[in-house]
Amino acid sequence: MQNGKPKKVFDVFDSLLGRASKLEGGSQSSRKKLNEKFSLLQTKIKELVSTGEIRLDSVPQEKQIPKKILVIGGGDLLLELNLISLLKIRDYQITNIDPVQRGQMCPKIGQITGYAPDALKYLEVSSFDLAICIGASRYFEDLSATYIQIARLVKDGHPLIFDFAITRDLRRATSTALRNYLLSAQDQRDLDNRIDELITFSLSLNNGLKSLPMTEGFQESWFSDQRNFKNAQELLYECILPFWFKEGTSREMIEALTLWQILCRGEVSVNFDFDELLKISQATQVSRFKTNFNTLVIVAKKMNKLPV
Repeated sequence: MQNGKPKKVFDVFDSLLGRASKLEGGSQSSRKKLNEKFSLLQTKIKELVSTGEIRLDSVPQEKQIPKKILVIGGGDLLLELNLISLLKIRDYQITNIDPVQRGQMCPKIGQITGYAPDALKYLEVSSFDLAICIGASRYFEDLSATYIQIARLVKDGHPLIFDFAITRDLRRATSTALRNYLLSAQDQRDLDNRIDELITFSLSLNNGLKSLPMTEGFQESWFSDQRNFKNAQELLYECILPFWFKEGTSREMIEALTLWQILCRGEVSVNFDFDELLKISQATQVSRFKTNFNTLVIVAKKMNKLPV
């Protein structure tokens, strides 16, 4: 308490998010991954449009009314705008929920700065023609609650495009432990010291492993996500830090990737019950496919009426 006013609480998560967002390496890496993911996503959406399984132009009297589109964690919206084009939507109004404040892009795009699901609570129920959440769900503190809230905002019979990050339990546990360690920082200086400590440790581990014979691959049966480790170095990193790094990786890139992974509090286990989540959110699946070894995309429709 200072001068009768409550002391402002230091928000570690916001600080981590801002730091990761500003790191050029992390932005380039995230954009590269999204572009790789979009190639398959684009193909699948084209198929669904061509077969008529998802469409937004079926009601003639609504042709002159802009389609209301909800985007969660859209960033610069490049991927989302491509999806909107694939869906043949020409007239639209986007509401983008994103924790990072961005400048005004165009009159068709509005932003609500905040975190889901809290930032969604004040939007009108069943008011959106389409919801898109790609590359953001891994950062949700309560993924299930957020998905249910998003479905609540979509009109009956209209689509939701949503992806989930699936991660091994060991990696999730490691990320959670590191996140708790950083979130317990008392102030910005303490946080900076802890981040520096983690990155220095990562670099020293990387350097120390160079002298060891690391040519043999591991194919342990207890890793059941259809991916085999390339070598012992990757296995060790999987157990100690949430990312492993190739020789020559810059400190900036290591910091960016490590921070983004630590921020991933919404990753789900390989045993996560997606069907139950769809049932609770009153949506029915249109398509389900993987875009890489750890990302599952579900295209669903809000049910026209509540199940009996």
